[in-house]
Amino acid sequence: MLYSIYIDNDGDGLPEIAYVFTFVTKLRNPDTFLYNTGPITSLDSNNWNKRQFYSVTRVEGDDTTTYGAGGPGLKTTVLGTDLACPPCNIGPRSTPDYPALGQAAVHTLRDGSIVFAGQRLEGFYVDLGAIFDLGDLRPFQHLHLIPSADAMGVDATKTLNVHTIALQVPISKLSANGSVPTDPMRGGAVIGVWASASRRKARVIEPGIDEAGVHSGPWVQGSRLGNPLFNEVIVPLGRKNFWNRQFPAGDKRFAKYVEQRELATLLPVLATPRRSGGLAYSRASCVPPGGPAVPAPGGVATGSTWSDSTSSSTRRCASLAPGGSTLVPVVRIRTRGPPRRYTATGNAPAASRTAYAHRATVSSSR
Repeated sequence: MLYSIYIDNDGDGLPEIAYVFTFVTKLRNPDTFLYNTGPITSLDSNNWNKRQFYSVTRVEGDDTTTYGAGGPGLKTTVLGTDLACPPCNIGPRSTPDYPALGQAAVHTLRDGSIVFAGQRLEGFYVDLGAIFDLGDLRPFQHLHLIPSADAMGVDATKTLNVHTIALQVPISKLSANGSVPTDPMRGGAVIGVWASASRRKARVIEPGIDEAGVHSGPWVQGSRLGNPLFNEVIVPLGRKNFWNRQFPAGDKRFAKYVEQRELATLLPVLATPRRSGGLAYSRASCVPPGGPAVPAPGGVATGSTWSDSTSSSTRRCASLAPGGSTLVPVVRIRTRGPPRRYTATGNAPAASRTAYAHRATVSSSR
């Protein structure tokens, strides 16, 4: 798998900067089924059998999505290699001091950026049980056409872990001219950010060959996301795979799903008519997906007009970091704290899952 974090700093929907991550799993002893053979007290512990390492490469050019296909005119800089992920948070016997292991897995890259890849506690509040039960909304169940007693919302993902890639980068390394913008209304103060996951175009599995098979060909994108829930809630089932393979520069073709959101039109129907008032809904005059409330790069407002540069990438105002900070964690994938202990079914290594590539959010920090 190839994981990419893309940055568009000129508003054309194409990324001028990419941070590319590749992972590798190493076994100390391939003849045991055990993940660890004793307490793991450090990232180089001999008791830790199944370890994972990764590299980080910065790519620059007019369109860095072409990196996986050998695109011309790209500048690549390897920022780190053999960076260790922390182990799974197994339990008090196997990982007696997990916070220390997690902290040891925070690495400083060659350009001064900071990176972490590993498990974190899920940070996205969503009441899945209610909203997918015919659009129920807690605590307003009595308003539904099939009413029930009101109850408070439930954070369905509160006890779940996610595999995280967190990257902290100076703003000056992301802006178009290398500056640190101070005025959010000026061109260049806004960047677009999204993440993607890609696989090799071909995979061959033959008897006698390692179970991973032989991979060849260019990297082909299989998933992407910038704004949370854009694909999950807005893009219809029959278009999800197609949407995942596209790039934000072409998101204009999905405008109708944003302007007439299916869930928003269903809620007035599912709710009791006399309570909801039969609300009509249209987003045609609202900000398009990813469109900020401030001008996009180049000073071009993106309020109600769809253009080829309109995209579902998350827009981030680079001049609004708390306290004037010059560091921005570009993508933080649903992380809000140390991971919970894993169950027997939850010990897959970070690179074996693609979920976190679907779930990119942007935040600022000192």
